[in-house]
This record gives sequence, structure tokens and C-alpha cells, in this order.
Amino acid sequence: MSTAITLNVDGMKCGGCEQNLTTALTELAGVEQVKASHSDNTVAITYDETRLDQAAIAGAIQQAGFTLR
Repeated sequence: MSTAITLNVDGMKCGGCEQNLTTALTELAGVEQVKASHSDNTVAITYDETRLDQAAIAGAIQQAGFTLR
């Protein structure tokens, strides 16, 4: 079952930051779609909740060098 969430993320400054975050998240098993926006400071993620939880997503965001609000 797919779940869609939008998270507020601090630390993205440009398109390169968006790409780095997108890459980090798409490497997680269960992530289906990622759309990061540095201008809105958000990342929208669609994922399979039977394979992945929000704690793992938060960990990947932090490991990529960004902070959740």
C-alpha cells in the first residue's frame, strides 16, 4: 500500500541539494517517488509502507546532511 507524505526540510540551497536528497531517498527500498523543492523547503515522498517506515526516511534525510523541521 502506497503512502504519500510531504516533509519540511532545512538545508537545501539549490537544485544540487534537491538531487542529493532525491538520490539518498530513492536508494531506500520501498520508495516509489521523490520530489524535493529547495524553494519550498519540502520533500514529497511516495513509499510502500509495508517495506519502509517514516523513521527510516527521516534517518536517510539526516544522513544526507539535511534537517527535518
